[in-house]
Order: sequence, then C-alpha cells, then structure tokens
Amino acid sequence: MILISYTNNETVTFNTVSTAKQYTLDLLKCDIHAVKIRANNGSNFSLLQDYIAMLYKLPNSEG
Repeated sequence: MILISYTNNETVTFNTVSTAKQYTLDLLKCDIHAVKIRANNGSNFSLLQDYIAMLYKLPNSEG
C-alpha cells in the first residue's frame, strides 16, 4: 500500500506505483504537490521519491 499526501490536504491510497505516479503527475499539472510519501515497501518508497524529485526538476513540471 502507498499513501501520498498532497498540498490540497488530500491523502490518497494507491495499490501500485504506476497509479501513484500518474495521479501525482496529474495533480502537479494543477500546481498541487506531494508533501509526504508512505509505503509498506522500501523500494516503492524510493521509486516514488525519485520520480517526484525528477518531476520538480523538469521545465514547466511536465513528465
């Protein structure tokens, strides 16, 4: 299970890394940012942390 909290005060539960990535990208396009990641699997946490960090480095925050 993956939980991500966003700047709109929403915390969303995801079952897969791919859905977490897509949802996070969609919210970023609306200027809503991920602020906290929790995962029951360390590799999922690392993947998402790296992905979100990469999104913030892209021009215009497009993934």
